[in-house]
Amino acid sequence: HRSGNEEKLLSLLSPLNVNCHASDGRKSTPLHLSAGYNRTGIVSLLLSHGADVGAKDKGGLVPLHNACSYGHFEVTELLIRRGANVNAMDLWQYTPLHEAASKSRAEVSDPTLRNCHGKSAIDVAGNRELQEKLAAEYQGHCLLEACRKANLSKVKKCCVSPEVLNFKDPYSLETPMHCARKGVVESLFRKGASLNEPNRDHLTPLHIAADKGHYDVLDLLLKHGAEVNARDDLGQSALHRCAIKGNVQACRILLSYGIDTLLVSFKGFTAAQVATEAPPPPSGTSVGADIEYQLLEAAKAGDLEL
Repeated sequence: HRSGNEEKLLSLLSPLNVNCHASDGRKSTPLHLSAGYNRTGIVSLLLSHGADVGAKDKGGLVPLHNACSYGHFEVTELLIRRGANVNAMDLWQYTPLHEAASKSRAEVSDPTLRNCHGKSAIDVAGNRELQEKLAAEYQGHCLLEACRKANLSKVKKCCVSPEVLNFKDPYSLETPMHCARKGVVESLFRKGASLNEPNRDHLTPLHIAADKGHYDVLDLLLKHGAEVNARDDLGQSALHRCAIKGNVQACRILLSYGIDTLLVSFKGFTAAQVATEAPPPPSGTSVGADIEYQLLEAAKAGDLEL
């Protein structure tokens, strides 16, 4: 089931062992393993020989959880067509949709996928409120993924409501604006996305654009009125973060928009002070001196691997 060797599997398969559970680990069945390893042919073979599509492992996960967790679209569709319960819950009350959404597997978390009875996750949701929540969450995850990939046409398609536009990843608390590049930022801004929404680490889209050296996005955010002096969870502005990394170009852009150079972090440092803490190695030094510099820097950081 892991290697996908169909002939070998056929020679071993019998009605007595098709639903056997591993004696170790998660106590998975062959169907759990083949679904997790994206062996579509093996999954089909096991199902045709009576594999239980609703079998649960030690954590209460069904094979559909495994397929969704790794974003295996074809296996997901196959399991659903063969009767997998799209709302099956594990011991942590996670459904396959939760599993897909929590790991940004937007391609398999589509709540409109239909099972063998022609029903989708939305159809079988208990009430209208839950149906709307499922649909909005899926659209939100699709929008995040489109922003990460700078897929402008998909971004426009996903911007269906203010709720979706400002959707937050449940783990990182990132909004689409945190993930976006220039063309996408323009599109999101025109649709009314929030410019200053902090993520889990209190980083705004401005902090992230500065960190990643996305100068076009940085300039665009500031042009549209992003809060230039926004602070992260350490009380640092984007200027502090760029100064620490020695990102001169980002510093120039921030300074041109009037960022407060005297802003003090929670540790009591200005951007200029953190910039002088770790100076770059002087140019024209020998290889030996450069190694000494790296050694000193590693010693400061407690990093034993040079």
